[in-house]
Amino acid sequence: MNLVDLSYQDLKEYSKNIFNQMQNKNFYPDAIVIPLRGGLFLAQEILYFDENDGKNVDVFIINLKTYNDKTKDKTTLKQDFDFETLSKYQNVLIVDDICDSGETLQFLKENIKNPNVKTAVLIDKTETCDFYGNQNQSEDWIKFPWDN
Repeated sequence: MNLVDLSYQDLKEYSKNIFNQMQNKNFYPDAIVIPLRGGLFLAQEILYFDENDGKNVDVFIINLKTYNDKTKDKTTLKQDFDFETLSKYQNVLIVDDICDSGETLQFLKENIKNPNVKTAVLIDKTETCDFYGNQNQSEDWIKFPWDN
């Protein structure tokens, strides 16, 4: 397994790629959902690219825990969150840094009762995300600038 050490410049390029994909599909979120902490950088970049500086976008941070119990991944909430709140939005975007198994994004999509939920990640290892900065199906370990 190789280590892929990403720079902030890499992530800015990936973020721009994602925003361009969103524009090409005419998808402009009015709500962004961020699983704490991986999606913070991407959400910030998307808001900067937005022509209104994100002023028309509500942001929700959800504290989740995903763990492996030797048989499968499991995602649980670490705090209460009213998912029903997200049903009033026209376009909901879930953002994260990486999609390894898809467990976190799937958990959120299942709990957000909104017909127009899309996902965006900097690195998509599953080829299941709507928008992505880079697809990398290798077993490489991805190191983000904020990782220790």
